Amino acid sequence: NSSKLTSCDTSFTAVITKNSECYTLTTATSPDLSAACTCWKAAAALVTETKALKCTAASSLQTITTLKKACLSKFSDCKKAEDASVGLIQICNGRTTPSTSSVPSPSPVPAPAP
Repeated sequence: NSSKLTSCDTSFTAVITKNSECYTLTTATSPDLSAACTCWKAAAALVTETKALKCTAASSLQTITTLKKACLSKFSDCKKAEDASVGLIQICNGRTTPSTSSVPSPSPVPAPAP
């Protein structure tokens, strides 16, 4: 539900901006307290409006989690099929089982002299 998340983001940004504006008015060298109070009242109204939106990303998170699990499952299935294909390639090349005889064994590394 992208439009609702966008709406919530816009509302949260408005609250943050308003709070910053009110804080600046309140902490000015010679604050206009009447203007600051009016500002904080408007900020409180924005918070109330934002709460009324009942912003939550829980359902979107659940959807994303479900899609991720499905994707990982399909990837796992694909990886298993890829792994199984190695044996089939060997059979097509005339072998009955995968062979490692053409791969030389690593030489042992001599121990360092004391």
